[in-house]
Amino acid sequence: MLYMTQDVGMSRPNDTLREMLIEVAPKALRDAGRALVAAERALASGDDDGMGYATALSDWGDLGGYELETRWQASAQRSVKTPVDDFSTRLVSELSGGERKRLVLDLLLTSGADVLLLDEPDNYLDIPTRQWLEEQLRECSSTILMVSHDRTLLERCSTKIIAIEGSGCWVHGGSYATYPEAREKRQELLGDHLKRWQEEERRLFHHMKIMKQRAAQNFKNATKANAAETRWEKFVAAGPPPPPVADQQITFACVEPMRRVASPDSKVSRSMDSSIRSPRRSTTASASA
Repeated sequence: MLYMTQDVGMSRPNDTLREMLIEVAPKALRDAGRALVAAERALASGDDDGMGYATALSDWGDLGGYELETRWQASAQRSVKTPVDDFSTRLVSELSGGERKRLVLDLLLTSGADVLLLDEPDNYLDIPTRQWLEEQLRECSSTILMVSHDRTLLERCSTKIIAIEGSGCWVHGGSYATYPEAREKRQELLGDHLKRWQEEERRLFHHMKIMKQRAAQNFKNATKANAAETRWEKFVAAGPPPPPVADQQITFACVEPMRRVASPDSKVSRSMDSSIRSPRRSTTASASA
């Protein structure tokens, strides 16, 4: 299993490309790659006599590090506009955000891993690269679990939707194109199930009350009254089915900050008044709880 965080290549721009790609390698190679980088630094600073570096280099090669470097080069040729001559010296910051993301995605989607975990794979990608990503996701033979806010991507590439809402999660066995309709139907069913449970609880409760009244008049009904009470208590203890998930109405306002404007004639700065600034805009979004 391999995974990619949504901020890959963004949180540590001063790393080298080798360090960035080591972090998305399989665990054994990731550990060996980190050890090799640390050994190289220790050797350069004089803290290592060369034995630690030799061991780290041997472990890297034995685990398939050189083969991985060949795949790095192939992915870089497909993803980076300028040639990458040395992954150990080329800085992450020398690549655009889209190039960093595409380089990692290309490497993972061609890795042959059984499972890929991708967090916001479409972040920082321009429209042509997003189209490339859609094609690669559809062609990839790996099982891919991804988180994305891009509904178009989910409509075109996903085959199942895992919705986490309420007190649990549920699976829609289709793409996002049919998800809204499926969720609406599920909400209706949840409401129906809860209503039937409430009706059954009231029926059992009233039956128990009637049997209690009969037992008070005739002790021969005590056994039936106790059984009715036990049946009602067990039903309540089992709990109701989950209710429909309430939609949250989230309201937020977008207000442009005050700006300073210089007059081209007097070169005097003044604050823009309310008549010049854009009006306050309020937007409401709906999200599942």
